[in-house]
Amino acid sequence: MLDIDKEIENLTKEIDRAEKYDKPFIIIISGNPGSGKTLLAWNLSKYLKIVCLSNDYIRNKIYQNVILKNEETRLEVEKLVKDTANKRLEKLFSLRTSFVYDMNVNNKKQLDEWIKYARENNYLLIKIKINSKDIDNIKRIEKRTLDYNKKDSSVIGDNTFYSNNFEEEEYYKIKARKPLELSENDFDYIIDNDEKYLDNILDLIEDIKLKVLTKKQ
Repeated sequence: MLDIDKEIENLTKEIDRAEKYDKPFIIIISGNPGSGKTLLAWNLSKYLKIVCLSNDYIRNKIYQNVILKNEETRLEVEKLVKDTANKRLEKLFSLRTSFVYDMNVNNKKQLDEWIKYARENNYLLIKIKINSKDIDNIKRIEKRTLDYNKKDSSVIGDNTFYSNNFEEEEYYKIKARKPLELSENDFDYIIDNDEKYLDNILDLIEDIKLKVLTKKQ
């Protein structure tokens, strides 16, 4: 179904491209489907020279060869996604590599897990929340094109076009299954996905560089 060893090998090659920081860091993101998490993660990777990691990259790669027949199949896929994610995290931590995780950290349990990861591995944790509107999220999802043959080489790590599109009904199902339960006080940065989203991202990156990150080795 998926060659995990091959994925680790690919990740290791990407890690070689990343910057080394005195204090390695993790950036996590919270936002609804279509809110712009991938665009944010890719720009953080480009401008901070860190690895971009995504469970959707693994998940949608699996679904290229697996037909989702029922809930049992979905759970099997999710287990494989989790196992692969854990092994990729182990590799990043072992090599003291900074990274951004393109996923939705939406509840206290997930947040506590990332705080624990950061503390146990002596990483800095940076938490970002994206504010967005449902109608805009749905429009963005409808325009997505999943294409594993298309890459953005300026992104380090998961740099194929791994986000798939889906219908409005599915959007609300996912949103209901993964509601945003954290308050803005739980985050270091809040960013709005509006008509100036890319400018907002670049301003955020400059602020992270100036206020948060330690000097590069």
